[in-house]
Amino acid sequence: MTALHTPLRPQWICVGCGCDWPCLTRPGQLAAEYDRARVCLSLVMSSYFVQASEDLYAVPAGELYVRFLGWMGSP
Repeated sequence: MTALHTPLRPQWICVGCGCDWPCLTRPGQLAAEYDRARVCLSLVMSSYFVQASEDLYAVPAGELYVRFLGWMGSP
């Protein structure tokens, strides 16, 4: 059975591997899942970013931005 790389809130760690979420595996999975729907992926990750900002209020917003949105690059 494949590990599910989903977030555990409010810590935002990966259930599958224990790393900060999104972990190294999840961005590739999300890119494949949202193939040809990049705007939808951006909206989903933006929503996660906002939620994480509320939960991880001590983490600088710039770090969270890189973590949640920075891996997507430009269109």
